[in-house]
Amino acid sequence: MLLLSTAADLYWLGRYLSRAQSLVSVLLNAFNEATRDNLTIPLSMTATGSYYYQQYSELKESSVAAFFLDGQNPSSVSACVASLRADAQATRGRLSQDLWLSINTLYLDWQVAFLTQKDFADSFKRYQTLQIQLQELMTKVEFEPDNQVQLFINIGIGVEVLDGLLRYSLIKSNGEIDTTLALTAIKGLSSNVAMLPHSIWGNVSDCVDRLQHFTTQTQSQAMLLSQMAQTQSSTMLLQQHLQDLTKALSDVFAH
Repeated sequence: MLLLSTAADLYWLGRYLSRAQSLVSVLLNAFNEATRDNLTIPLSMTATGSYYYQQYSELKESSVAAFFLDGQNPSSVSACVASLRADAQATRGRLSQDLWLSINTLYLDWQVAFLTQKDFADSFKRYQTLQIQLQELMTKVEFEPDNQVQLFINIGIGVEVLDGLLRYSLIKSNGEIDTTLALTAIKGLSSNVAMLPHSIWGNVSDCVDRLQHFTTQTQSQAMLLSQMAQTQSSTMLLQQHLQDLTKALSDVFAH
């Protein structure tokens, strides 16, 4: 049996893993072509522009690199890595030894990177190394032997992938979403949500009916997302239904 609190931690482990990977990718793309528009994207996606300008007087690659290294920035790569490791530590009893050690090693390596950063060139290389490590973690999740562990991590990854795609579309493409990517993300998320068995939620008798209701609601929201993408509804409306899905999941975890 998987406790709801464990399921929630695994879900957030997946979200932080995907969030870190997405943010590092956006940052490296910005550094490779350091135009003002590109450097603005990670700030806009994390809604940290005003916080950035409280610390830095101008927009430049070295400052953006340092900003997203800063653990005091709750939307930084460092914060994502710390949260990823915290969720892994909370679920260590269910994770395979291989996945736990990989996450812990990544965290320790990144702490060293944060504490010993030198200049932009050094930070850039550390971001590149982290990108490789995060991709390796994604691969390890695919081979995680505990199906329940893998399921909830993948649901978290799926939610974050779609959320990141929608945020990027609103910022970079004026709300015009890549339908092919969206449908692929939704298909993966929907198939994982559809696999949620009632047995996962435990045997607490007074919660069974409510859990069944929320699980059905979650599945319905995932199906609705797919329908909306196929009819090319607005990105903002699609984002609202994704929020409905995450709320439905949160309601399940809360009970």
